[in-house]
Amino acid sequence: MEQASADLVTQLNQKFDDGELADQLGRPIQSPLAGGLVNADQSLFYPVCSGIVRLVVDDAIKL
Repeated sequence: MEQASADLVTQLNQKFDDGELADQLGRPIQSPLAGGLVNADQSLFYPVCSGIVRLVVDDAIKL
């Protein structure tokens, strides 16, 4: 895992602003993203919530 780039967080927040950002289960993301981690194959984004990385696969955002 590696820290997500600022550009990726910006892109995901644009999707949030457009109402198009959801987790693996299709649940809408409830607040803008402050940062997160990306898995090794760059397929999943794990968001940071209240300073804690959510490493639950269901909470991840597909890239």
